[in-house]
Amino acid sequence: MNDMPTNQSDASGDDDIVERAAAAVVAERPPDSLGNDVLRNASAWAVPVTTSRSKALLGYSAVAALVFVATSVGSYFVWGRDPATPPTVDPTAGRVPIGPSNSAAFAPDADTFYTSPSFQPARAMAGVYRPNFRSVVAGDAPVMVATGQRDPLQLGAHAPYRLGGHTLHIWDWSKSSLSRVEKDTRLWAHELFALSPDGRHLVWPKGKVIHLATGEESKIDLGGEYYKSPRVRIRRIKALQFTPRGDQLAVLLNDINTKPSTHPLRPREITNTNVMQLVSFPGGELNCTIPSGRLVMAFTSDSARVVVAEPAEELKQTLVEYDGRTGELRRRLEPRLKGFAYAIESSPDDQYLAVFDGSAGLMIWNWSSGELLHAIDDVRHASYTTVMSFSPDSKLIALASVQWVEIVDVRSGELVAKLKEINGGRIRWSADGKTLTVISRHSYYEGGPEGLYNTVPAVHVWDWKNNKLLESMDSPSPKTPRKP
Repeated sequence: MNDMPTNQSDASGDDDIVERAAAAVVAERPPDSLGNDVLRNASAWAVPVTTSRSKALLGYSAVAALVFVATSVGSYFVWGRDPATPPTVDPTAGRVPIGPSNSAAFAPDADTFYTSPSFQPARAMAGVYRPNFRSVVAGDAPVMVATGQRDPLQLGAHAPYRLGGHTLHIWDWSKSSLSRVEKDTRLWAHELFALSPDGRHLVWPKGKVIHLATGEESKIDLGGEYYKSPRVRIRRIKALQFTPRGDQLAVLLNDINTKPSTHPLRPREITNTNVMQLVSFPGGELNCTIPSGRLVMAFTSDSARVVVAEPAEELKQTLVEYDGRTGELRRRLEPRLKGFAYAIESSPDDQYLAVFDGSAGLMIWNWSSGELLHAIDDVRHASYTTVMSFSPDSKLIALASVQWVEIVDVRSGELVAKLKEINGGRIRWSADGKTLTVISRHSYYEGGPEGLYNTVPAVHVWDWKNNKLLESMDSPSPKTPRKP
């Protein structure tokens, strides 16, 4: 009758399988032989044995089986799924915005791509395919970070959806279109993270900070990502982004409170509201709190004033101006919006305030007087616009939709240029205002899970006056592009 192996070499071999299984969960893909090795060793252990050894063998067999299950489930999460919030369906467009955003290409901060998969039919996307790729673009620098696997990626590259990836990639497209991979730094698509405007710092809600040039890690105390108790964990920080100057973090908080209940069996009721905290960076001091439910806002150049749209999740919103240092209410701008503010942008000279209203199009105010100058319906699209950018001289504003980047003269309200740019995202003007750099993401889908691709954003430079593409940092699609 056989007994459980007791020599050191056999025991170390079993330990090696456990170590390989654990490593496989962290790695991008488990070894093909791992499942067979686990099952073979489990079978070897599960032979008739003496009574004194039976419980021990049963325990080892259970561990081996659990390791195999953990490896399978872990690999599924690593390269087949992540626990991000399911996308919400936009019934007006018939397609699903990517991730927890109302934008088909970008999150409300206009910096963050949720790009897996791209523009899929609502039937296929609702709760089935979830984002497993995410990228963030710096506001003022040619820098982007994204999730990915351990091999470098070109700008515009297409990676099969099933591969996913959780390793930090960094691009500086002024130097190269190929990413630099930080193989020891984990970055997950379902995580929240913010990139500073100068492209130097990456920040997580849990307080982790990485200097992207040196790899040096530091901490900032943001109060914790979650409310925690022994049995409950509730998300506290719902969104995070830098303000334009880069000296503050705008933190959207889930503010939870209790109040007395009228029910005889329920003494307290739980209530929650969203508020925005402005926190100094890198110090972590609270500057002020503003009762805003979304991180869609515009600051003056000195951050002394900030405008948000309220109520946060309702139509017919009002633009409300707060003191950016104290959080005190300054004024409400009239008239109210007809619909929902998808983007808010201020001009470099602080003279103009632009809002994209989903029902009225582009609206431009004189910020000093509070007078509405233009309501331009010609640039309104079913896809809505979440990305706008004023020219350095404040005379023009560029805005992106699913198929175009349009440029409007701020004083006259006239459309002066229209560039064919699919899924235009972050828009950056040159210092002289003659060229536009557009960070965009194409969409490809050929049907079925194998036809899903994560697309790394591409970078295009335009001579906008002559409607000429000067430079394209992009990659060819693996198949025929899906027509918009």
